[in-house]
Amino acid sequence: MPEGKEREEALANIRGQLKSRAERQVRAELLLDAVAAREGISVTEEEVAAEIDSMARDQHLGDKAHALYHHPEAREVLRARLARDRALAALLAAARVMPSEASESVAHEK
Repeated sequence: MPEGKEREEALANIRGQLKSRAERQVRAELLLDAVAAREGISVTEEEVAAEIDSMARDQHLGDKAHALYHHPEAREVLRARLARDRALAALLAAARVMPSEASESVAHEK
């Protein structure tokens, strides 16, 4: 890493990039939470338990996954992620790609 002023500039640049990425992520999560609420998307305790079992098996975590998700806060974070995943899947299923006017005109010229 550079020294002095160059180092400070590099760190400021990295901070700016991380801040922008964090802001986009928070906005996306808030949007997906709103979609999940609007669409009545929920995740049952059985579905959370099944996901924990799946992660434990697929990632070879065994009892570590069960120990981590024994805590109610961790289970709620997982429940929120699963609900967001479902909200995103619902949005993608309902999405219709419409060509823009610019691409339509290019397509007609060919």
